[in-house]
Amino acid sequence: MDPGGGGKENGRQGGDFWSRIFSSAAIAKDDEPQQEWDNHGLLDNIFVVHLNKLSGFKKYKVSDILFLGRRRGSSVGTEDSSFEMVSLRPSGIYIKAQLQKELETLATCGMFEKVNLKTKTNPDGTINITIPFQESTWQSTNRFMCINAGLM
Repeated sequence: MDPGGGGKENGRQGGDFWSRIFSSAAIAKDDEPQQEWDNHGLLDNIFVVHLNKLSGFKKYKVSDILFLGRRRGSSVGTEDSSFEMVSLRPSGIYIKAQLQKELETLATCGMFEKVNLKTKTNPDGTINITIPFQESTWQSTNRFMCINAGLM
């Protein structure tokens, strides 16, 4: 057999190897747009999927983000000024490490007593993110004293 693939095999002309590699069908396959994100691969409409259950190897597309205030019991829109530091956006594509980093940023910023990140699976392979939070409260005081620090 010819090492270049030009020999005869089973009564037909060889050389199919290179023709398959450089065929128009093989080249067209490379031109097909590939999906930038991965299907979550979980059951549809699971209401609470904790962050640790997501795969570290997949890219997740976020359909919707909901901020849920525990004290008020109502949702807060992503346009609220207290969430300007959040880099997650609807239609964004994120890996598990980015979602974990976002949660860590929210937890350590000092604005929240409690904050969590939960996901819900969608039939189209995307996820919805819910961020339940409890804002930090400051202890009230009866009086305060102003000090002129310029004379000290």
